[in-house]
Amino acid sequence: MSEKLFRSVPLDEPPLPVQYVEGLVTAGRRSVRRRRVAATLAAALAVVLVLLVGAGGLVQLVAPPAVPAAPDATPSLPDRIAPFSSLTGTVSDSPGGRAVMLYQFGSGELFNQFQPLALGADRDTYRRLDAAEGRRGVRSWQLSPDGTTAVVTDDLVAVDALTLIDLRTGRRRQVMLPAPTGAVPLAFSPDGRTLAYSAVPTPLSDQYNAMPAESRRTGVLVLVDLATGRHRTLSGVTPVFAASFAPDGQRIAVQTGPRVEIVDLDGRVVRSVDLPSEHILTGNAAWSPDGRLLAVTGATTSTGEDGVTSYNRRIVFVDATGEGTVAAPIAAEEMLGWRSARRVIAQVAAGNGPGEIRDVPLDGGLPGTLLSRFDDGSSCEYGTRTCQAFEIRMATGLLPSLVVRRADPDRGPWPGWFVVTVAGGGVLLVAVAFLVYRRVTRRGGTSRGAARPLPEP
Repeated sequence: MSEKLFRSVPLDEPPLPVQYVEGLVTAGRRSVRRRRVAATLAAALAVVLVLLVGAGGLVQLVAPPAVPAAPDATPSLPDRIAPFSSLTGTVSDSPGGRAVMLYQFGSGELFNQFQPLALGADRDTYRRLDAAEGRRGVRSWQLSPDGTTAVVTDDLVAVDALTLIDLRTGRRRQVMLPAPTGAVPLAFSPDGRTLAYSAVPTPLSDQYNAMPAESRRTGVLVLVDLATGRHRTLSGVTPVFAASFAPDGQRIAVQTGPRVEIVDLDGRVVRSVDLPSEHILTGNAAWSPDGRLLAVTGATTSTGEDGVTSYNRRIVFVDATGEGTVAAPIAAEEMLGWRSARRVIAQVAAGNGPGEIRDVPLDGGLPGTLLSRFDDGSSCEYGTRTCQAFEIRMATGLLPSLVVRRADPDRGPWPGWFVVTVAGGGVLLVAVAFLVYRRVTRRGGTSRGAARPLPEP
């Protein structure tokens, strides 16, 4: 029975449609290509989003900058100062709070690569002080004793106002000058209310001079109340090398050549102090908290057996009272401020790098106590040069209570130019992937239309 049943069923299958197998293979290949291209597009988009969101760039584009919280009771300095990075946010876009230090960091052996940086006093924030970035490098600046305000002027041309930057908010305001002039900020009063600056007549006596150099020829001392904008020109105090307020804010030590004139707020000379040859008053940080000493910085030279001359920086202390008070010199690169009447904070050389920041007693000298080290790696000029630190200004009013914190650098959101570059690169990557996709799909269609049937057996 079963044999008859199966014999009655035709065993030959119907023939496949013409080009069926070729079309099936082509469709399978096209499907694989589309999946691969789609995966490439998805990966490209994922990379762009990860780069933007991971660094906070997307947040920077869609959200306003955050204002730092109220400062801690105790200011601090990191135990290691971070290396150079082009991906450092700005004070304007993302303020880092009051600063313990302003400094210029970078290198210029092959080409200029310097950053003016504000280092946070309450968190380990690093922000570029973009207001100080000029056409030929960093502009002249000073930092207020409480670390909340930076003042910036131009080194090359006359200005009609001083620019003040609130480091807590990034906001700028202008303090107008009586007339356009060159202006070199010299020192804040201890309460931060008054700024002493040198007014430099323009045009300059030498067209190649910058304002600080011209100040030593023709600068006149001016005091300005930053709250009211009232100016007081001390016309008899000229030329101006450097200046420092007394601890009580009622006198000013002004270097006018080889000596320091101590004057009152009306410009009357109270005392003259002779300086060692080739020494400069250390500016805003010169006067000791007890009013007895003035710090000046100079260089000593020595010639070795090989004929090479070396220059060794040192800090010398001179009597500000006329009572014969002195202290032993300290071998250091730069005087940064007073920790107390018998202790100073100084930048000390360490190898070929930018050195260290140390707390040094006047009676014991170096080495003192290490507070922080500048990064000594070759991080400048795209990893080819060692960075150097220049024009360091510390918040002198914060130094007596300064503590050391563990370094944990926060550089803020990526700069806008880098966000745009990454976003543009991502868009380009997606566009290329899309063009590849279109080309692949068109090629697949052409191949399918050109398919030929197999010859019949």
